[in-house]
Amino acid sequence: MTHARRAYVASAIAAIAAGLLVHRQGTVLGPTAQDVLGDALWGTMMA
Repeated sequence: MTHARRAYVASAIAAIAAGLLVHRQGTVLGPTAQDVLGDALWGTMMA
């Protein structure tokens, strides 16, 4: 696996982990902040 592919896979895994963290532990953020952060993380993965 090339270095660029490893970096892409690592970034995707980090974005998924952050999304799960926001979804499961983000209750202190409030529902609006959770929604906005979730959308931002999804957009990051799609870029």
